Amino acid sequence: EKAVAIHKKNKFILPGCGVGLVAIIVGIVLLVNFLNQVPMKDFTKVEATGYEGFSEFVCDLDEESLMLRALGFEECEEYGDYKYFDEDDIEKVVNKITSKDQRKAIETLAESLKIEYELPEGRDEYTLQNGDEIKITLTCDEDAAKALDFPLRGSTFTYKVSGLKSVDLLDAISYFDVEYFGADGYASARMVCNK
Repeated sequence: EKAVAIHKKNKFILPGCGVGLVAIIVGIVLLVNFLNQVPMKDFTKVEATGYEGFSEFVCDLDEESLMLRALGFEECEEYGDYKYFDEDDIEKVVNKITSKDQRKAIETLAESLKIEYELPEGRDEYTLQNGDEIKITLTCDEDAAKALDFPLRGSTFTYKVSGLKSVDLLDAISYFDVEYFGADGYASARMVCNK
């Protein structure tokens, strides 16, 4: 007797392909939504300047540019862009907003914009060193942003301090000599720069 091979169709192939196709579509939709979001980080200036241990730290959110973007000024894309827009054009756009709900959403969004940062332990804005890491958190009322059809998202990121110049501490005393003059009991002293 000959052995006969019997082929059975796999009943799980089509449903498996359907699940895979749905996962791909969901992934594409999520990616498109992510790419269309406006990151608050683009409207933030973070920098440390000066010298190691004698620094100046700036962490600033440009609320003006961000709110112009929320009002529909698509060209307003990053920190400082508000300077390039005419006040009359801005006023025209603001005057077109007649809905109380929309005005309320704009106010709520503007009031909710926040920037917070966490410095390394034992440091402040003036004593930073190269290599210090600062955690920065940007938040907003995302419901108010959605009400304006504005895809704004907050974020948390780390800023690593770099580019601070090194400084050698100056021994000021080495630049001066002390001169004494007068008589015993009636002497005076003065410091004279020797450089």
